[in-house]
Amino acid sequence: MKHSLFYYFNKVVFKVSIPVFYKRILIRGEENLNLDKPYMVSMNHPNSFMDPIAFATFVKPPMRFLARGDAFKPGLKKILSAVGIIPIFRIKDFGRDGVQKNDETFRLVIEQLRKNNPVIIFAEGISIQERRLRPLKKGCARIALGAIEEFNNTDVFVVPVGVNYQNNPSKFRHDVYIEIGKPVSVGEFRKEFHSNKVGAINHLTLVLQEKMKETVIHIQHPENDELIEQIEELILEETLDEQKYKRNDLKERHEFTKKLCYTVNQLQEEDPDKMISIREKFNLYFNALHVCGIRDKILRNDLKTKSGYTSVAFKFLALITGLPIWLAGVLTNYVPYYISWKTPGKIVKDIEWYASFAVVGGTYVFMLYHLLQFSIVASIIGNWIYTAYYILITVFSGWFCLHYSPFRKKLFGSIRLLRLKKNQQQYNYLVQKRNELIEEIHGLLNKDQHLSARAGA
Repeated sequence: MKHSLFYYFNKVVFKVSIPVFYKRILIRGEENLNLDKPYMVSMNHPNSFMDPIAFATFVKPPMRFLARGDAFKPGLKKILSAVGIIPIFRIKDFGRDGVQKNDETFRLVIEQLRKNNPVIIFAEGISIQERRLRPLKKGCARIALGAIEEFNNTDVFVVPVGVNYQNNPSKFRHDVYIEIGKPVSVGEFRKEFHSNKVGAINHLTLVLQEKMKETVIHIQHPENDELIEQIEELILEETLDEQKYKRNDLKERHEFTKKLCYTVNQLQEEDPDKMISIREKFNLYFNALHVCGIRDKILRNDLKTKSGYTSVAFKFLALITGLPIWLAGVLTNYVPYYISWKTPGKIVKDIEWYASFAVVGGTYVFMLYHLLQFSIVASIIGNWIYTAYYILITVFSGWFCLHYSPFRKKLFGSIRLLRLKKNQQQYNYLVQKRNELIEEIHGLLNKDQHLSARAGA
């Protein structure tokens, strides 16, 4: 099962299109893929096909991965196989008779591992958009130990990988942070597997569960999902500033959120009533912001810079100055943008598939639309130099739109803040509640760090 030219073509074009949909992408720990032995990648699965696409696009080794067998429709089978996808059949989709087809799947995986071709397995066995690791299925451990039995003296490794999206994986212009953990040697379970196969599979699954949990944001209790987002919005950037880190450092942002989740998870277990109180306080503050039409970031920036009408006036002037470029970008890019980013929301039933459809479909919609558009322009103008200018304007104005729209939203937020400041009592109330929340959360984080330090002493 060699990778086709189609696979490598997609790898090139996705390196351009994925950073359009996602603002920043960082992969940490790629050196853990530099193995001279067969290995599998055990990956979490919050965002359907987008998870392996984002990973395989930006790492060097060509990847194969397992995907649900019901995706292999007659018209898609050849395409999916051409990009290295191997079907796997689940009981809930195909019944016990269908699962017998997995014998062929396991044979194909073993064949790839024998050739030192890495294979991605989604160990959770399901794709759900949430910031936690679900209990792993046993399939990954079963295949890995089966490979050990096939290869006799050759070791096999499983590399844990965590794909972490900024809050909402389907959100346009959010961040992606992928952490690649240390490889787990399956050979260490060889003796146990020979004496107790079920026990070895369970043992390896538990080990992978813990190793994968180290690479992902894990919010133990779903009721705290929104709270974690709110705390991130409130103090993440300020904390990075205080610790002299760059705000856009995705590694440090990830580490901060992991520590935050650990603290919240612990407190939820120890004092659930206190967590209820904290969630109520945060909801009260963020609901008040929503009523005023502003975000915490606008209020935070105002407290730091004390921006007034002069600052807003200059920003408004910049907005007007950039308006012609933005209009050029809209005129030349809106049709493929609408088809790519808006249409999937109308046809996709499960939110986990939205980004996959938007990015993969959008990549080809943009390419085909602009090829057609540039061909028409070239035939009308009849001059390749002017056509080249048109292409440059289209590309630049499209890129400009990506930054113009967020700038416009921030400006309008600043205008609403100026209106709010006319009501000094309401403004002071928000500032007071904000300071109280920051003090409480820092107290919890500092207490947790103190206890961790004492435990390690």
